[in-house]
Amino acid sequence: MLADTNDSLSRSLTVFSCIPKTRMHESRSAIRDRTVLIEPPPVTPLPHTDSLVTALSERAEALAGDLVDTITTSPTEAEYTWVPPPDAGSQTCMNNLVSVLRGSMLGPSALDEQSAFVNGVDRARQRMAVSTIIESDRIAFRRLWRLLVDEVPRHPNVDIATMHYMTANLHVVEEIFATAMFAGYREERRRQAVEEMSQGTSAMDTLLHGHTHDNWRLWEIANCLHLPTKGPFVVVAADVPCVGYEALPNIASKLRSLDVFSAWRLMPDLQVGIVHVASERHRDNIIGLLGRVARGRIGVSACFEDLLDTPIALHFAKVSLRGPHRAGANVAVFDGSMLATAAVSAPSVMVKSASTALNGFSDLPYTDREMLTHTFQTWLDNDASVCATAEVLFCHPNTVRKRLRRIERHTGRRLSRPRDLIELSLAFEVQHRLI
Repeated sequence: MLADTNDSLSRSLTVFSCIPKTRMHESRSAIRDRTVLIEPPPVTPLPHTDSLVTALSERAEALAGDLVDTITTSPTEAEYTWVPPPDAGSQTCMNNLVSVLRGSMLGPSALDEQSAFVNGVDRARQRMAVSTIIESDRIAFRRLWRLLVDEVPRHPNVDIATMHYMTANLHVVEEIFATAMFAGYREERRRQAVEEMSQGTSAMDTLLHGHTHDNWRLWEIANCLHLPTKGPFVVVAADVPCVGYEALPNIASKLRSLDVFSAWRLMPDLQVGIVHVASERHRDNIIGLLGRVARGRIGVSACFEDLLDTPIALHFAKVSLRGPHRAGANVAVFDGSMLATAAVSAPSVMVKSASTALNGFSDLPYTDREMLTHTFQTWLDNDASVCATAEVLFCHPNTVRKRLRRIERHTGRRLSRPRDLIELSLAFEVQHRLI
């Protein structure tokens, strides 16, 4: 009959493990209040089990060691997914072992559910995967049943009917244990998620607001955000559709699928991210993904190497976000040129200076101002070649020359003088990006 019982228990048995001892912060009633536990049927203590409980409890330390060895060395059918749990704390292991033994012999109501709850909390603190917990506890409960069967012949008063009752109780106990343990596991993981979110928000704010830190603190922040300590990086700023809603939902996981690490912060008016750019190919993939998922306008800074430069990069990303965009493109990338950097580094000062330099344009119609500005930018982009500019603008070279003379007349500067040319170039750059 014992052999038949052994065969009937070949199915998977769930959760049991050995975790370092921790203080119990919650009462048994508090656990019941927020945890839906399986209510065991009323079971009276089984006859002739007192001596069995006493014998196994006295050997609890040896049995705990046996369970630990069995869990960590047992091969499984899905061995490629099996990662043995960390080494266990013997005292907590013995407490859980005695609790389960008492529940199987004296009735499921004898199980200490609070101990199982705290067991789950400890496992969550050790960052154990759910698959590891389930597999290790299945092995442990199966081994515990075999130890129980081996002990029964030493107690002649325990008959086969009592053994059947004990086996049935063990099935109920494992369900109660698993429910209480996973309740503790879920609560601790929920608390950890809130704590990690708070730490990530604080770390992002520290970088974005430019607080001074030494190298060690910078390493801690990068580690918290799951970012490398060295670049290149870019900062992404995206307009949010409404307060509290993300402009780029699930963008971190989407970038991770492209082998790109990033950290994000949702602000009242922006969603801001720090993105690691490992290569030009990654940069192109990032820009392409942002363009596909963009719901509104997005600004991207130029690449930078040091996380300490994040506040400056955020400023450049915001300037690109608020500046002019190409038709049909939601993503604007700051080019990082010296001229562009000089134009936007001190916006209030540069806007005043540019307005003074271009004050002569104020009496012109809007279409004339746009025409002259576009001509000047095209002339610069074509290395000050009148003929090349005329080809791009589809007009006669003399038309280009006439427009350049109008610019000189309205600004009071000569394009043939290097200093005047630099000032005009900077003024038009400021107008393009900030005005």
